[in-house]
Amino acid sequence: TVTGLYNDTYFWRVRAIDDLANGGPYSSTRGFLTDTIVNAVTLSQPSDGHETTAIDLVVSWLAAGSDSVGIDSYALEVSKNAGFTAMVFTDTIDGTRSNDTVTGLYNDTYFWRVRAIDDLVNSGPYSSTRGFVTDTIVNAAALSLPADAHETTVINFLVSWTAVSDSV
Repeated sequence: TVTGLYNDTYFWRVRAIDDLANGGPYSSTRGFLTDTIVNAVTLSQPSDGHETTAIDLVVSWLAAGSDSVGIDSYALEVSKNAGFTAMVFTDTIDGTRSNDTVTGLYNDTYFWRVRAIDDLVNSGPYSSTRGFVTDTIVNAAALSLPADAHETTVINFLVSWTAVSDSV
């Protein structure tokens, strides 16, 4: 058992030694690679706190950097909370790409993050988390005063309505 190896390429060979300390020739050399970590991904767009009317939003990130065996894919998660317990969108993206389109969004606040997965299926740490707001509609205001068909002799009068709430 060889211990203490870290992400690197290693070569090994063996030779037999008999009871009289005679050493035979070395075997042929073989190489192997240990890979246990993947670099973190850096989010690119949209920026944290971005507000949009889009229901399909393109998100992008910077590649995880070099990996000794190569990046196989990226895992994207979108949730309605920063704890990522209310997932609304997940996708696995080919490692040659650094963007994806999040679909099916509706008026709400969302949080997203990405992590890289290398060719040996090591998962890197999640990126930092960013939030964005999708707002596609504005509710109708309700008229208050004057009442429908109101008649008056006043030329200056107050009109009022009930305010509406909106995600942005």
